[in-house]
Amino acid sequence: MAVNQTNKIVWVVDTIRKAGKISFADLNQRWKDNEQMSDGLDLSKRTLHKWIDVVFETFGIIVSNERRGEYRYYLENPEELRNGSMERWLFSTNSVSNALIENRCLHNRIVLENVPSGLHHLENIMEAMKHNRRLRIVYHDYFGNSDSLLVIEPYILRLWHQRWYVVANTSNTGKVRRFCLDRILELSIMNETFEMPDDFSAETFFRDCYGVMSDEGGPEATHVRLKASAFQANYIRDLPLHESQTEIEQNDDYSIFDLYIRPTYDFYQEVLRMGTQVEVLEPNDMREGLINMIKQMNKNYIKK
Repeated sequence: MAVNQTNKIVWVVDTIRKAGKISFADLNQRWKDNEQMSDGLDLSKRTLHKWIDVVFETFGIIVSNERRGEYRYYLENPEELRNGSMERWLFSTNSVSNALIENRCLHNRIVLENVPSGLHHLENIMEAMKHNRRLRIVYHDYFGNSDSLLVIEPYILRLWHQRWYVVANTSNTGKVRRFCLDRILELSIMNETFEMPDDFSAETFFRDCYGVMSDEGGPEATHVRLKASAFQANYIRDLPLHESQTEIEQNDDYSIFDLYIRPTYDFYQEVLRMGTQVEVLEPNDMREGLINMIKQMNKNYIKK
């Protein structure tokens, strides 16, 4: 694994974060001790201050100095590392990359999750998004088991459950749809440009959604109450199902969580994945929908 400048910058910020506050002398010593990063060379103050500027421009993180005593460095806004932004994802990814670089001796004892989804299309889609250029794609539809030639205007990229998706306006229908990158058979950037709607935002588009399903005509957002066993509640608490999640009741046997969410098919799948550990208390139509799905599942396993 090559150690590029981004890896080095993230290492410095991560080291400051872990220390809370750290002097330049201590930071430089840790830098030299990590030969994978430094090759045993000193970190100059000039380089450090240049990287601090890059950190703010790239990740929105402010690295400050006490300007007294040991003149220790610290993060002025560490909360930026806890939000769900692209900058947070990039920082987290590079931080993990650094940990792997530092521990290459464990390569045969660390198993990573594969993300096979259409990675060869990512760069072209991002290039088209930067210049608001249309894309011509050949897309395979699982439901119709057919291929379609489409012209799309790429609005959003989203990574979800090991798959990359592009949310785009389809020129032939004028509807905004999501396309899974691993179902794009062919892709080319067109010379034609489009205007990105001023009122369109990724945050608004996916608000109240569990995953990637945000189609027009789908269920409206509503309060969903889940009753989880005390055991399963630990997992839901540690990794919330949605940003709106609140825990409204807790005892030794179970917890009840309230979410304001659109109960789309992917959310049904997530509830079913938790099996007997979770029960939907409301809304009733979601309960009925799950009952019908469970009955059908039961039929599949009854011996004929």
